[in-house]
Amino acid sequence: MTEYIYGDVLFVINFSMDFIALFICGKIMHFRMNFWRMALAATVGGIYGVASLFFDFGTAGDILVDVLMAMALCFVAHYHGSAGKAFCTTALFAAVSMLMGGAMTALYAKIGKYQAYIQIGGNVHTVFGDIPFGVFAVAALASALITYALQKAAHRKTGAKICRIRITFEEGAYEFTAFVDSGNCAEEPISGKAVVFLSAEAGKRVAGRSGELLLRAAGCVEGKDAKYVRFIPINTVSGYTLVSAIKPKKFEIAARQVFEVRNVLVACDACADDYSGAEALVPGSLL
Repeated sequence: MTEYIYGDVLFVINFSMDFIALFICGKIMHFRMNFWRMALAATVGGIYGVASLFFDFGTAGDILVDVLMAMALCFVAHYHGSAGKAFCTTALFAAVSMLMGGAMTALYAKIGKYQAYIQIGGNVHTVFGDIPFGVFAVAALASALITYALQKAAHRKTGAKICRIRITFEEGAYEFTAFVDSGNCAEEPISGKAVVFLSAEAGKRVAGRSGELLLRAAGCVEGKDAKYVRFIPINTVSGYTLVSAIKPKKFEIAARQVFEVRNVLVACDACADDYSGAEALVPGSLL
């Protein structure tokens, strides 16, 4: 039986899968995503997906090249000044790809049994069939252990309770100390963007129209101001309530020295004087 692989179709499939995986990673990491950088990375991935049919470096060599290519895609699409964060994004990209079927397809092709043949450019190439159950079990166990290790590493990283944030509004940029709270799960229901809360005093420091919108209660937003405000439902010790939040021009967070860009909304808690001595409250997922 002879099957044909069309390079343009394979490119589109790989481009689409890589772009979706990169987008999911950006959402999980709360990165501010750039469409053209992600499109460029997905294009490189699509080209690699086609080119990989014509090269064979052996099982170990192919896996190494796949890992390096995944790192390259993540650096192109999601490098924001921190190499460590880009490496973590690469691991997340691999996990997302596996869930989507991309990584398992690669594994299927690299360590499966010889089963059939396909024709590529007039040449006959071997394709693979079933993966031995033992190999599959080992791969699944390794994936679980890697995921557990990454989760523990992420937990240790968020152990630093105080960090610095820099928020840029149309009127100017402001820096605040922030308390990292893993229990802060507030987010906009539609976009899923995390919400950063400023204390009452910190909110008063913001000048101009942005400051006015931050200090305005959700029930007092009227007319044309509504298009600049996002309404966030939250659950507090006093019960459910609705707060207003705005999208800053730019948001950056630094657990240590390097500021990294995140995609968030900012709200002001008029009832909070501070957060354990800090001026803002940020969710642990932003680190």
